[in-house]
Amino acid sequence: VEELWWHAVRFLDMYRTGDHSGHIGQLYQFADQTGILETHRQCLAQPYEDSQVDMKIMYYELIRMMTNYERENCKDPELYDSTKSVGKIEGYQELTNKLQRFLNQRFI
Repeated sequence: VEELWWHAVRFLDMYRTGDHSGHIGQLYQFADQTGILETHRQCLAQPYEDSQVDMKIMYYELIRMMTNYERENCKDPELYDSTKSVGKIEGYQELTNKLQRFLNQRFI
C-alpha cells in the first residue's frame, strides 16, 4: 500500500500545480496489487468525468479505501488501534501542523 500512497500523492501534486492535462486515467495506470485502484475506478472514474464529483472527493474516497485496507490487513490490530489514540496527546495537532508545513516546504 505504501507504493500506492506515493503514487496518489505524486498524481495529486501534479494536479495541484495546475497540470490538469493529465487525464484521470493516469491515476489508475499503476500496478496496484491491492485492488483498491480498480474498485476506486469502477466507483468514481465516470462520476468524475461527468463532473458529479471533484478531485477532493476522489482523494477522500481513495484515502478512506487505503486506510481501510491497511486496517483490515494489519498483522497486529491492537497496535493499529493504539496508533489511533496518538491524536489525543496534548500538542499533537500543533506537531502535525508543523510537520505538514515542513513537508510542504521540502517537497512542494
